[in-house]
Amino acid sequence: MFKISSHIYKAIENSGISLEELTESEKITIINDIKGKYVDKEKRGNFIWEKLSRYNCISDKEGWKYIKDFIGENKCIIFFNHEDDKKMFIISSGDDLNYILSETCGYEFYITNFICSYLICYNHHDVLIGCGQAEKWIEKLVK
Repeated sequence: MFKISSHIYKAIENSGISLEELTESEKITIINDIKGKYVDKEKRGNFIWEKLSRYNCISDKEGWKYIKDFIGENKCIIFFNHEDDKKMFIISSGDDLNYILSETCGYEFYITNFICSYLICYNHHDVLIGCGQAEKWIEKLVK
């Protein structure tokens, strides 16, 4: 079975990048916060990105590369569709995130921060989606 986390760990082996896994209680808090802020409970779908209530998006095969500029020097949290991998990781900066994403491929992912003031998703349709603070950022990218 394809485990995203194992590919990420392999990608950063000799990179100097370190990851910190969130605890179970931290993961539950993040997911509940994301669902409370960004998910429309009336919408149907298997994945968070299918049920978002308010967002902006852009279709771009390399849209994931833009995320590092939004994150900058801040820490972020990456997570995945629950069916794909249950782990969540703290990543130190946009550059570290970009390295990880450039060395791995083929999975949908979500990016947020500890207070879930934004949610970014990049899905298998090559669509970059932004909610919260990332919604206006995506709007600027579209223009």
